[in-house]
Amino acid sequence: MEHRELEKIFVDFIQNNKGYGKATIIYEAKLKSINESNSSPWRADILIIDSENDEYLALVEIKASKQKKDLINELRKIERYLKEIGKEDLPFFIVSSENEGDFNIHILSEDKVKEVSKDDFPSFEVLEAKVRADAKI
Repeated sequence: MEHRELEKIFVDFIQNNKGYGKATIIYEAKLKSINESNSSPWRADILIIDSENDEYLALVEIKASKQKKDLINELRKIERYLKEIGKEDLPFFIVSSENEGDFNIHILSEDKVKEVSKDDFPSFEVLEAKVRADAKI
């Protein structure tokens, strides 16, 4: 499945099933490093934001490959990028495709790739509450 097609299927899913509005999804978001010596921005495929409070809620990368080795390398790379932008606690996911018209969601858990069911992918309200609770700690 092509990147844009997979991205569209995933975004349709979170908008129709998980309460994400159009204003909460930014495509190809530029994320700048907090390290001034690294001036080149990184682009996230999808950045989920709380548009009312201008806060990052999660990051999603879309990847055509489903091979575990590729996924773990991508997840570790995202982890490094999040540290680089000062958002190491930001939830992040990789969406990949195994079958035409469907997708899988992955996270990095205890340095291993873990698949997250669609039912377990957080709704907008849950993600927003988690980020707010984390900010209070």
